[in-house]
Amino acid sequence: MRCVNDPASETPDEALKRRLAGHPTAAGVAFGLTAAVLYTATNVFLRYPIVAETDPMWRGAIKEIPILVLIAPWMIVRAVRGQHVLLEPKAMVALLIGASLTQFGGNTLFLYSLDILGIALAVPLTLGAILVGGATFGRIFLGEPVTRRATTAIGVLLAAIALLGVGAYQVGGGGAAATEGVTPWQLTLGIAANLTAGFCFSTLGVSIRYGVRGEAPISTTTVIVGAMGVFGLGFVCLARFGPQELAQTDPHAAGMILLAGVCNAAAFLAITRTFQLIRVVYVNALNGSQAAMAAIAGIVIFHEPVAGATIAGVLLTILGLSVMCGKND
Repeated sequence: MRCVNDPASETPDEALKRRLAGHPTAAGVAFGLTAAVLYTATNVFLRYPIVAETDPMWRGAIKEIPILVLIAPWMIVRAVRGQHVLLEPKAMVALLIGASLTQFGGNTLFLYSLDILGIALAVPLTLGAILVGGATFGRIFLGEPVTRRATTAIGVLLAAIALLGVGAYQVGGGGAAATEGVTPWQLTLGIAANLTAGFCFSTLGVSIRYGVRGEAPISTTTVIVGAMGVFGLGFVCLARFGPQELAQTDPHAAGMILLAGVCNAAAFLAITRTFQLIRVVYVNALNGSQAAMAAIAGIVIFHEPVAGATIAGVLLTILGLSVMCGKND
């Protein structure tokens, strides 16, 4: 007879539910913050003016190449060794939907908005949409509770993101180079595209949590999302521009995008592991630290002016993370 309270007798699904039921683990927090740092590095590479000259969709396809190059061999080795590499059909469908929304809606629209808004504004706005979307979709599709502590942390982080956005507007929408000559209509389109991208990104988190339960390998999940970017976005770009025009992509720009892709691949592995360890609402709250990181990157790397609201937003981000990681949930 299996003892209900004996961890050794738990099924994989029961063990997962027990881990996700309580306070965020140290490992989950560490993986989440690591992913945030790597995603910030990704956005820094994508922010350079030479990169902005390429089409956002083609940029997204190139960015996903390192995921296939670095992760696909790992999945093949697992398959040769007879290890489990396939997802259940129901989980595969959910992941394909999340991957499609992420690549065609999330990555493409985010890169479009990044060119208009700049890193200090685009990243906070996207994270705000991810926080709201992740909590909503996690509750609807996974039945995950949104506790009072999590609600408080999200509220603080959303306030921080709002302040960082105000600070970005005060200094020219994230940098004069990103907004020079932009009309109010273009700015509105950029903000709308950015927020839509955030909601699309949040669906992937829910899909991953559904698809990586139990023994499902991270490599399979990562390769599916990357393949959707390389082949899905790549096919559309090939139809739009033709092979000759795509072959004329500036090699320096392509190199920067590939560097962004390497950081993105590492970040995706870290965030996927985070989704296996803690609830979606906590993962997205940790991911909110990118708002402060983006502001700092804009100041240090792109020499964007510092606004009082930016400093206040950074401090509120730290406070929000402290609330989320408190001992009592």
